[in-house]
Amino acid sequence: GKAEGLAGNYVMGFLEDQQGNVWVALFDSGLTCLRHTPFSGFGLREGLPTDDVQAILQARSGDVWMGTNGAGLARLSDGRVTTFTSKQGLPDDVIMTLAEDAAGVLWVGTPRGLCKIVGGRVVGIPDPDRVLQSGIRSLVAAPDGPLWIGTNAGLCALQGGRLLSVRPAGDAISPAIQAMLIDRAGALWLAGNRGLTRVKDGVAKTYTTADGLAENYILSLYEDRDGVLWAGTFGGGLSRVKNGIKSVTAREGLFDNAAFAILEDEFGYLWMSSNRGIFKVLKADVNDWAAG
Repeated sequence: GKAEGLAGNYVMGFLEDQQGNVWVALFDSGLTCLRHTPFSGFGLREGLPTDDVQAILQARSGDVWMGTNGAGLARLSDGRVTTFTSKQGLPDDVIMTLAEDAAGVLWVGTPRGLCKIVGGRVVGIPDPDRVLQSGIRSLVAAPDGPLWIGTNAGLCALQGGRLLSVRPAGDAISPAIQAMLIDRAGALWLAGNRGLTRVKDGVAKTYTTADGLAENYILSLYEDRDGVLWAGTFGGGLSRVKNGIKSVTAREGLFDNAAFAILEDEFGYLWMSSNRGIFKVLKADVNDWAAG
């Protein structure tokens, strides 16, 4: 946290860049870059439009994109910051989520709609049926399929140039979809305020605390190198999803029961963010504990 050199304690997200540096997106405190040397900050003084960063993504080009809470979208490229706002065509200056597709197109989700960045220009996505009117919370691009869109009112997709509302068969899904992930088997995972859902071949299977989840309100998802899925909750700790569900909390030694974002490092640690800073756990320890 702050005591160790972070610019702030309220960490919204993580990114490991192509050089192995970890960028930390901070609420009200800009960015902090965790290099192999001490923390270095990046905020208003360095050219960001605001210190309130809530989404971060590195494109395959190497550019780092940052979504802010009210000041639009910022791109850091070769040390220079370029800002896109509603004046350049963004649907909203509040950026909730970012995703890059297989073609290298950057997709931007806001409370007022969807757009993409093509050739340095903002291109809005028409929504004549108001499919996205509840606001976008999360995005994930399927490698060979649609752009999946998690909203405050369920699951949507952009396919063939059309925005569609999607209702999978099987179990009910969370109405507000906070995070999404496509695993190595091609299944779509949805996280929200009513549990964790796996969607495969159009059929949904939902898991809740009754199945071992730490908490039904899930904020973050991460698939590690071994194919294990990790779910970070709002206040119930961390859940490990592989051959069943096991959850670890502060009672078992976790620093905090909230995990806003999850990232794995090369040394076998899982890093998590919270409103008390960042913390890590040795993945092998949690795996051993889960094995019982």
